[in-house]
Amino acid sequence: MMLLSLKRTSFILSLAVLIVTLAFTPARAAINEIVWNKFSAEQSLEWPIAVDENGNVIVARSPFAGPPVIAKLRGGGRVLWTHQIAVIGAESAVSDVEVDSDGFIYVVGQTFSEPAPKAFISKYGPRGGHHWTKIIERASIRKVDVGPGGSIYVIGTAIGRLPNMPPARNRSNPFIRKYNPAGKIYWTRLISLSDFSDPTEGHDVGVGPGGGVYVVGTDNVGTGGHLDTGFIHNGGLFLRKYSPRGGIYWTEQVRRNEPYSSFGANAVVDRRGEVTIVAATGNGSRSGSEAVAIKYTHKGKRVWTRVLPGVSATSLAVDSDRNIYIVGRRNASGKVFSRKYQANGNHLWTRDIVHTGGPTGAAVDSANNLYVTGFAFREDSAQTFLVKFRR
Repeated sequence: MMLLSLKRTSFILSLAVLIVTLAFTPARAAINEIVWNKFSAEQSLEWPIAVDENGNVIVARSPFAGPPVIAKLRGGGRVLWTHQIAVIGAESAVSDVEVDSDGFIYVVGQTFSEPAPKAFISKYGPRGGHHWTKIIERASIRKVDVGPGGSIYVIGTAIGRLPNMPPARNRSNPFIRKYNPAGKIYWTRLISLSDFSDPTEGHDVGVGPGGGVYVVGTDNVGTGGHLDTGFIHNGGLFLRKYSPRGGIYWTEQVRRNEPYSSFGANAVVDRRGEVTIVAATGNGSRSGSEAVAIKYTHKGKRVWTRVLPGVSATSLAVDSDRNIYIVGRRNASGKVFSRKYQANGNHLWTRDIVHTGGPTGAAVDSANNLYVTGFAFREDSAQTFLVKFRR
C-alpha cells in the first residue's frame, strides 16, 4: 500500500514538473502564431480542455498509469494547482471538462467497474476544492456543458434502463440529463429518433444564451439494430434542440443515408444562439473520410455547409466574435491542424500544429486565443501537447 502511495505521489509530482516546463515562442504580431506549447512524456487517454472568463486554462488528463488529474493554469502557462480526480472504488477516465461563469469546474467520465461501468460528474471550486460527485450506475458520460444560471447538462449512454425511465429496448441507450448547481437532477430524456427500437448515439451537447439545449448525434434507423462501433454505414447525423425544461423544439436530420463516424460529432453554440456542428463522413473506411461543418440558426434553418476533404475533425470551438475553430487530423499525413472560419463561413486560415498525432480538445479564451490539446508522435514515442495560438 505504501509503495502504491509513493508511486501516485511521484506521478503527481512528475506531472506538475512537466506542466511547469514551458517551451515559449517569443510573442510577435503574426495572426494564428503559436504563443507557447507544452509537451509531456506522460501518455493520456483523453485531454479535454476548458477556459474560464478570466483566461485561466483547465485541463484534465487520464494517464495510462495512475488516476486522472485536473490542473488549472494561467493563460501564460503558469500552473495554479493540480489535483488528482478520485472516484471511490474504481479506476476512472475523464471524457470532458467545462467551467461556468463563476469559475466552477465540472468534470465527467466513467469508471472501469465490473460488471458494468459507472458514469460520474464532479464539481470543483475555482481553487480546486471538491464540492460533490454524482454517480450514474451502468452508464458512461461523454460530454458536459453549462447553461444560464449554472444548470449542468450531460450527455451519455446507459447500459439498459435508467431509473424512473421507460423500459429500454436496446442494450445501449443514449440520454441527456440536467442538474442544478447543487447536483440535483432536474430531468432526464432518452435520445431517439424512432420508437427506441433502433440504436441512436449522442455525441455532444451545447447550451445557448437563452437556455436552449442542442444535442448532436448519429442514428441507425432502418438498419435492423446494427450499430458498428467505428462507422455507421446506413445511418445519419442529427441535430436536436431541447427547451430548458426538456421538451423537444425541433430535430434536423442531416444528409441521410451517408456514412458518418460514430465518434467525433461535435457542436458549439455562439452568443446569438446559432449552432455549428462538425462530423466525419466517408465511404465506410478511415482512408476515404472527410469532415463536414454545418451551421444552423436557433430555429433549425441551415445557414451554410463546408466540406473539408481528406481530414477527420475531432474538436470544435467558437469565440466571442462568433468565429468557428475546427481542429482535426489530416488523414494522409497524420498532421494535426486547426482551421478558422468567420461566422458567415468565410475561411480565414489553416495552421498545422504537429507533424503526426491527434487532437483531443480545443477551447477559446475571452481574448479569442485558441488552445488545442492532443497527442503527438515524436522520436518513436507518443507525447501529449497543449498549444496556445494568438488570435
